[in-house]
Amino acid sequence: MLMQYEDDIIVIDAGLNVPGRRNAGVDLVIPDISYLVENKEKIAASLYPRARRPHRAMTYVLPQLNVPVYSTKLTNG
Repeated sequence: MLMQYEDDIIVIDAGLNVPGRRNAGVDLVIPDISYLVENKEKIAASLYPRARRPHRAMTYVLPQLNVPVYSTKLTNG
């Protein structure tokens, strides 16, 4: 989820789609982050309130954004 108010963006609980039966053999479906990349200077924070398997995609996304990440120690691990 993305929340934007004027020039501030907060990304909450971002992740990926878990492939279903239609995508046999596909491990990850990484979301289109072009809007985030184009507006990365407006991103105030990326929040991960819980540990979830779909957050693995963020290992591909976060290096492109270089934004503050807030999570628990468990989630961060």
